[in-house]
Order: sequence, then structure tokens, then C-alpha cells
Amino acid sequence: MTYFDVVTSAGHSIAVTSYGLPKSNSILVIAPATGVKQSFYGHFAEYMARHGIWVLTFDYMGIGDSLRGPITQLKGNAQEWGSVDLEAVLSFVMDENPHGALCILGHSIGGQLIGLAPTSRKASRIILVGAQSGYWKFWPGLSRIKMLFYWYFLLPSLTWMFGYFPGKKILGMENLPKNMALQWRYWCTLPNYILDDVPPEQLFYKDIDARLLVISMERDTFAPLAAVEYLSNCYGSENRKRLHIHNRDYQMGNIGHFGVFKKKMKESLWPVLLHEIQLSNPQ
Repeated sequence: MTYFDVVTSAGHSIAVTSYGLPKSNSILVIAPATGVKQSFYGHFAEYMARHGIWVLTFDYMGIGDSLRGPITQLKGNAQEWGSVDLEAVLSFVMDENPHGALCILGHSIGGQLIGLAPTSRKASRIILVGAQSGYWKFWPGLSRIKMLFYWYFLLPSLTWMFGYFPGKKILGMENLPKNMALQWRYWCTLPNYILDDVPPEQLFYKDIDARLLVISMERDTFAPLAAVEYLSNCYGSENRKRLHIHNRDYQMGNIGHFGVFKKKMKESLWPVLLHEIQLSNPQ
């Protein structure tokens, strides 16, 4: 592993971890979930690197090692996590290895942000894991009421009170910068989510023709199937594949929203994902 910073177009630095050899024929960039540090994907990244893939993980602005200074002073928003932070990592990768086959794996919000980064159009493979629209009406039953409370009361109230969203205290996730949290919350009140807020000329979903693998998980309370399907349909790729993970198939208990990347999946699910990532490389 090597650790370094990538400077974004906005002038701030993003902490990046590199696994494997930069001149590999296959490249994997992992875009994390909301409030999840890149270290969470470390074992998964090491596994992929041992099989010849150059893997990069990173922390968004304000998260983990990319938090530089008081979080209350950060100005970046949710859109910039994709258009600035993810874009900076993708641009770096393409500069370092322009001939490598690029696969982008987006977990949760990471899969949403891919369509905001123009360099994502150079990917030959995109894998969405529990990536969904956050629009609250995609949640059924009592979960919909909880989401309504969360987006219209809890998140905005606490964010304005603290000057950031105190995710560590509330959800066990990383704290979120104010503007990021409030824009994310706004997206989740819109029927077309990001598409109702970001100008069309700054959206690249329909321009992406990479092979698309859409992964959903049984009993994933963070990503209902309807929300996953909505986001996947935003992408222009016609070469797509669906994989719905049932707990019974892996005998690992409830896999849920985060279980795909846990070390217990090394012998069962990770080889499947390795094969899919290697399909990025036409050689």
C-alpha cells in the first residue's frame, strides 16, 4: 500500500490509498458510501490487488484522512464529492495509466456520484453496490415514515445546530460537512433525486456506456430494490447485468448494505466480483 494526496480542481487535497501495481492492465477505483472511511474497503482492495488489479480507495472531502481542519469551516457540497473529489481521483488514474481498463465500483452514494464525474465516461466497467436514489418515497411502510422524519427534521435540525451533521453520535458513521449534508438531504426530498437539482450539462449518466453490474442485497434497509432500480436506469449503458444477493446463498447471516465488503465474503462473493472486474480488461 502507498498513501498520497491528490489535489482537486477546487484546491483541496483528497487522501488516496493505492494497492497493487499502477501499470496493471486492470484498474479499480472504489467510491465509498456516505460517511464511510476508505479503510473500510481495505481488505477487499488488498484481495483485488493480489489478483493483479491496481486498486485505489479515497476519502471524500471532510471524511477520514481528507478532513483537514475544523469540519465547520468546510464549504464543499454533496455534488462536489462527485464532480470534484471522485473526478480528481479518476483523472489521476487515467493520467498515470491511460491504457489500463478502468472499473469504478460505487457503494451507495458512491454509485450515485459516478454520474457527476466527467472522467467516468472513460470507464469500461461500472459496478453499483447498494447504490440507490435517496428519495424517501422509495422506502415502504414504516421505513418511509422514518425517512420522512430523518430528511425533514433530524438531519437538517442537527446540522444547523452543530454546523455539521454529527453522524458519529447518531448513526455511527463519520460526521458530514454542513453543505454536503444539507444538499444530500435536499436530494432525498426530490422525486428525481440528483437529476432534479444538478443542471443537465453537469450530469453524465446517459453518456456512460460502460458494462454495468447492478448489485442489490436482500433486507438492505439503506437501499430498497425500487430505489436501486431507479438509479441504475439513470445510466445510459445498454450492456447491463443484475445481481440480487440472497442471504441463503452465502450462509453468512444478513449481508445487508455493508456486508459485501467484509472479510467473511472473501471465499464466496469476492471471487464473483473479481471476475466481473477482470471483464473490464478486453485483453
